[in-house]
Amino acid sequence: MRVFTQAVLIAILTYIALLPGPWWLIGLVGFVVGYALPGRLSFVGGFAGVALMWLIKAWLQDASTTTGLSAQVAGVLHMSAGVLYLATALIGGLVGGFATMTGSLLRAKKR
Repeated sequence: MRVFTQAVLIAILTYIALLPGPWWLIGLVGFVVGYALPGRLSFVGGFAGVALMWLIKAWLQDASTTTGLSAQVAGVLHMSAGVLYLATALIGGLVGGFATMTGSLLRAKKR
């Protein structure tokens, strides 16, 4: 249950933080949530929250434009747009997962 709570909280806070801020705020959000809600599966919660949020945000942003930028970038990288979405989610998920795990481990170390 804590993993689900972490994932939902990270997804919501990351979305809010990314409205005005840069992409690396996902690490800061994950770290703070991992510190506040430590657990053995913190990496999974951080990964799931950020990956899902980035996947949805990338898809919505691409759907709202008419330029087809994701298709053009996918063409340059010789992959489909769907694989590009998954690569985006994977990169964001790894950053969020490691940041959440770091916050959780730091809290455990201080005890």
